Amino acid sequence: MAIGVTVLDVKSLEHLKEPVPHFLVISPPAKQFQWKRLKYLLEQIYPGKYPVMVVRNRRKPPWKRKGDFKKWVPLSALEKLSLSKMRRSIHYLCLPPLNNHSVSELMIIMEKLRGEKGCPWDKKQDHKTLKPYVIEEAYEVIEAIDSENPLLLKDELGDLLLQIIFHAHLARESGNFAFSQVVNNTIMKLIRRHPHVFGELNGVNSLNDVRCKWDEIKKMEKQDFASSKNTCAQEDSTLPALIKAIKTQEKAARLGFDWETLEGPLEKLKEEVSELWNAYWFGSRQNIEEELGDLMFTLVNVSRFMGINPEIMLVKTINKFNKRFDYINNKVKQEGKDMSAYDIGQLERWWNESKKEDEN
Repeated sequence: MAIGVTVLDVKSLEHLKEPVPHFLVISPPAKQFQWKRLKYLLEQIYPGKYPVMVVRNRRKPPWKRKGDFKKWVPLSALEKLSLSKMRRSIHYLCLPPLNNHSVSELMIIMEKLRGEKGCPWDKKQDHKTLKPYVIEEAYEVIEAIDSENPLLLKDELGDLLLQIIFHAHLARESGNFAFSQVVNNTIMKLIRRHPHVFGELNGVNSLNDVRCKWDEIKKMEKQDFASSKNTCAQEDSTLPALIKAIKTQEKAARLGFDWETLEGPLEKLKEEVSELWNAYWFGSRQNIEEELGDLMFTLVNVSRFMGINPEIMLVKTINKFNKRFDYINNKVKQEGKDMSAYDIGQLERWWNESKKEDEN
């Protein structure tokens, strides 16, 4: 296996965003403040205890050296090294390859899984069969964020990344596009939609300014949307209903169709509750479904005014319910009976006990 080398100075190191998969050779800076900058830049990429080889003789590369002067120091000690007399005799610093896997390796693994001797399950999948897994992994990322567990979040982000790699590989197999084009398209889109950051556009100072400019550029990108008659009907039909509802309401609001204050949707909520009761007593099943839908849509509007995402809010509520129900179920199991053996009063008392535990 060939050994690769990347040679950089402190200025070039500013552009390094991840560890290189081979030896990293750095020409040492001449001034004290540059050593501090060098240490800071490397610590953004490598662990603090990562070894740095100090080499004085330039005649041989560090991985071929045997008896000439060399010294290993942890990355965190670079600043002390800059103050030593040895600094003057240093010709370069060398960091060994970091044994990290890369996105490229993940793509190679996916190719093997889909190859002739690959996994039968992976070989059978297509874009449509993978749809449920994309949704599932996205929601598990949200759960990991809510748990405030960094290790769990790292794991779930990896699972979501796998789905992206999988779909990109399927697209490459069919000759549509490659993963590199996905990355390139995203980079170009971000630059294009942030002219106030990457261009010379002025006057974008607030979140509302950013949102308006984003929508304006997005409309220019999608001519079919721009040529429409200011309708909200173009929202993606594949979105979950709650997300689609809030996106529809946000678009209507940007076009000027919205309540001025929270009191508006709250009054509408009372009206929809009354209409639902009326449909329940005097209407048909179709009337009930229609009024129940109106009520849920109005609830989404209330949550939008309060700055709360209804999808995430409902997931939290479901998790809370499951936790309290598990508490009741455990109580029932401790008694050695079925839940049907208890009246609703006893179950309600255990439910309230669970609520108190949550509050504490």
